[in-house]
Amino acid sequence: MKKFEFDIKTPKKLSIEENDWTCKMKCSNKIGFFCLKSPVTKEITYNKGETIRYCRHTVLGIGYVDDGFVFKGVAVFDFYERCLFVLALLIGISYAAGSIYSGCFWASLFYLLITFLSRDDDDFYLHKAQMMCQVESHY
Repeated sequence: MKKFEFDIKTPKKLSIEENDWTCKMKCSNKIGFFCLKSPVTKEITYNKGETIRYCRHTVLGIGYVDDGFVFKGVAVFDFYERCLFVLALLIGISYAAGSIYSGCFWASLFYLLITFLSRDDDDFYLHKAQMMCQVESHY
């Protein structure tokens, strides 16, 4: 999760596709959201042999538009995968420890660890979303 700030010039609704990147954005006078989907990428890992994985990353953002048409809000990265992982940790640790508080503590700790480890990739995806949302507003 990261805070963002886009200069959009005017409230609008846009949907663009560029090199298999898909960006959809809708901003009214006070509230807005965007969704960025990356192309399907091939990732190769060499843990116990060569493993090939195909994945697509998503960025979801929601926020408000201030009087100067600056779109500010919070962006969430790979929401479904990370949410599913944290929810599984929460349920598993809560069940094993017998305490929901222990499950919440460890699930939030692992979410922070995931966020820290993927910080550079998240910055890249947020910058890509900013460029795609602002490209249309400058023409």
